[in-house]
Amino acid sequence: MASSSSPASTSLAKKRHHTDSKFQPEWSKRYQGIKRSKKGSTYAFCSVCSVDISIAGGGVHQVKRHCNNVKHSNRVMDLSNQQVITAAFAGPQLSKQVCHAELCFARFVVEHNLPFAVADHFNALVPAMFPDSKIAEQYACARTKTTALITHALAPAGNKPVIDALIQQPFTILCDGGNDNFEKKYFGIMVRFWDEQLRKVVTRFLDAPVCNIATGETLFKALADTLETREIPWENLIGFASDSASVMVGKRNSVLSRVILKQPKVFSLGCLCHLAALCAAAALKKLPVSIDNLLVDIYYHFKHSSKRCQEFSDILNDFNGIAPLRVLKHCSTRWLSLERAVNRLIILWPALFAYFDRETATARSDKERVNRVAKALGSIEVHLYCQFVSFALKPLNSFNVAFQTSASKLGTLQKDVCDLLRSFLSNFIQPQLLALTSCDDIHKFDYESSQNQLSDDELGIGTSTRLFLIEKSDELDGTHRKSSFFACIRSFYTECVRKMISKFPFADVTIKHLSVLDPRKRFDIFTANIIRLHQRFLPSADLDAILMEFRDYQSLPDTQMPTYATLDEFWACMKDIPRPGGEMGEKRFGNLCAFCQTLLVLPHSTADPERLFSIMGKIDTSHRSSLLPSTIRSILSAKMNQDQECYKTCDILTDNILAQAKTATMRALSQ
Repeated sequence: MASSSSPASTSLAKKRHHTDSKFQPEWSKRYQGIKRSKKGSTYAFCSVCSVDISIAGGGVHQVKRHCNNVKHSNRVMDLSNQQVITAAFAGPQLSKQVCHAELCFARFVVEHNLPFAVADHFNALVPAMFPDSKIAEQYACARTKTTALITHALAPAGNKPVIDALIQQPFTILCDGGNDNFEKKYFGIMVRFWDEQLRKVVTRFLDAPVCNIATGETLFKALADTLETREIPWENLIGFASDSASVMVGKRNSVLSRVILKQPKVFSLGCLCHLAALCAAAALKKLPVSIDNLLVDIYYHFKHSSKRCQEFSDILNDFNGIAPLRVLKHCSTRWLSLERAVNRLIILWPALFAYFDRETATARSDKERVNRVAKALGSIEVHLYCQFVSFALKPLNSFNVAFQTSASKLGTLQKDVCDLLRSFLSNFIQPQLLALTSCDDIHKFDYESSQNQLSDDELGIGTSTRLFLIEKSDELDGTHRKSSFFACIRSFYTECVRKMISKFPFADVTIKHLSVLDPRKRFDIFTANIIRLHQRFLPSADLDAILMEFRDYQSLPDTQMPTYATLDEFWACMKDIPRPGGEMGEKRFGNLCAFCQTLLVLPHSTADPERLFSIMGKIDTSHRSSLLPSTIRSILSAKMNQDQECYKTCDILTDNILAQAKTATMRALSQ
């Protein structure tokens, strides 16, 4: 008997047979974000939620079910409110204008040290201020995007031309270590090089690595990593500048000693501004009164008490001839603060004496300090020394201010230090003897011999000091106090001159040769001077061409010399002079100017790294303590490597920067 399937088993087999549902193209039109999946035809892909949906068993019902859930609906709503998506379809010109506006705002935040949180409200404020503007309608730049624009667009745009210049031409490093006021101790690294576009020497920010343990080894490693990761060759380094700390410039185990191993011909002078401050500090120690401590006592007596400030203001109003000025703070680490603080003290002296004299009888707290200050203000000698210090510090501070500039000063350095020394010697040395001493020999003068010094009546102490002496002559004459004062003045000048001669580069041969940069000294330069400079700093240059052009330059009439304010400007103008009878574009002094522009890069101070930490102190504040070191470095790059103000940002925003800006947020979030 033949076997056959029963009707029941046949119907069960038919019921088990199932055909998988497949994706239909019309679903993309009916349901937002639904597309064909890469996983196969039995899946649909939701671009809103970035997930694949299995439709094998449910087909379109699975798609509907996904689109109706809360998560998908919320994401669709969020996307509809995002103005960036709309901007992408608004046309390339509008999109470019929106990106431009966002970069301008990011530059504004950088330049004015604003917290990134301000971008959140400004983002909503822009369309409210300009409701009829299409750019404002599409503007979308809150704190996250602002940070990304700075770190991934503006900072790289500022760094690239600096790094490109250092790879191709000679440069100088200026560095300084931060103080312990920061939670992290930064090592500021800046560079000087000739900017052909700006036609001058510029100082730019390179890096500020964190270096909490500041030894010669760790600081040099941070410096070496900075150069080598950017592929900047050590051969292009011709100068190094830092403060006079042993860890930086010591003969052994310092940063400089290790730099010399990498580049033996590197030039290091030290910071002339630091040296001038050291001379002033050494001289002040020869005075019998501590003017620094007096200024600090007075300032901190008023600093934390509004009651005391008001009481002093009331007393100040009784003195009609005194302007209502505040007491200035003196900080020993700030080069120019002492003279300003002393000058203000002299102006306020009568009112301060009246206040502290009254406080000695009424003060309940800070009694010891009040008595100490009242005694000092009531002393004729202290007042006399303050008058003298106000006069004596002017030449040093003028020298300090002049050498804080970024423009090159080495061409006139020998003359400047000789003039400074001569100005101090003229205050206590007989002028006829100084007149017979040349600039080259001024540092060899016997200033300690009493036979070469002026009498007390002829000592240079300043008009105000001399008039005060005459006014108080009844109290000072017939006592040893007047002779003691003049003895201290001589000690002040003697110590200051001794410190200058030991610290300043009077006998440095390289400094003398660098006078080639000063057009006023062009007749005093010999061929041997240029040869030595060439061998040390630019041996690859054509020496014969340089010497030939230098002789031509020496014979150039004064009427054909360009007018100039700085040495940078002079050599930039000299380079523009065409060669007579030469081909189009051929320069008369092209080789000589390129040689001198290299020498202009050599450093004379570390004022720029000092400014770097002042700027960093305004960025890394207690209100912005969560900023990452990398973000701080990006802000510094965007801030210090561009000379344009924020409202002129449009002049520097190239298409490449705009292209970087469009992907900045995505790259920042992917890290």
